[in-house]
Amino acid sequence: MISLKTNSMHFLAAFSPAGFSKRNCWAAALLLPLLAGPVWCLTLGPQAGRIGTISGFVLVAVLAASAVTDACHQKIYNWATYSAFLWALLINGAATLLSTSSDGPAFGLGVAPLVGPAVLGGVGLPLCLGGAALCFGITMFGYDLSGGGAGDVKLAAVIGALLGLQGLFAVAYSYILAAAAIIAWSVYNNGPLALVKAAGRTLGGLLGPLWPFPATESDSALLMKPIPLGPYFAIGTLLVVLEFVPS
Repeated sequence: MISLKTNSMHFLAAFSPAGFSKRNCWAAALLLPLLAGPVWCLTLGPQAGRIGTISGFVLVAVLAASAVTDACHQKIYNWATYSAFLWALLINGAATLLSTSSDGPAFGLGVAPLVGPAVLGGVGLPLCLGGAALCFGITMFGYDLSGGGAGDVKLAAVIGALLGLQGLFAVAYSYILAAAAIIAWSVYNNGPLALVKAAGRTLGGLLGPLWPFPATESDSALLMKPIPLGPYFAIGTLLVVLEFVPS
């Protein structure tokens, strides 16, 4: 029994990020789109839309890796986000260089970006950089307010780099889902009255020292409950890409 338990622990550790060296994680993250991306595209085909492209593969891979590591270890690793951002630059740089026309909408954006072969799924380098900058800036603002992890900011930049301006919708829906989860958790554990009181005292504090009910440390702890955002970024982004929500 002890041997079986020990072997199981070693098995699980081997398939966690801590079970691999950083070099192996970086190598896998950088090479996976090159090795598995073509198979992904051939398997899904054009009918899968953006998901069935190289860009879609990189997006799904980074979302899946970030969701798992953030949920299990409360961390989004640089090997996942930096490698995905590098692939976003390569894909969209190639899409811009190989573009032959600007016909057709930019994936529901109502504009016509530079795109390369359909298999790349690129939005063009200008939209790639613009989307990354906007998503980075918005998430950085939330990072300063909530004190979340910097990995969330990097993941948002990757989403923007791969989706262009559509990444703004992905980030927005992700935050809405996370906020709904925090509210549901707070109501379940503390009751709706405690949540309303904490929100009232916190918002009232914005009026200045004349507000007679200052917020307490327990109010801040209740309203600023830290949660791993990786899974919510994955859900929110896929809802946008798969067109389950308007964008």
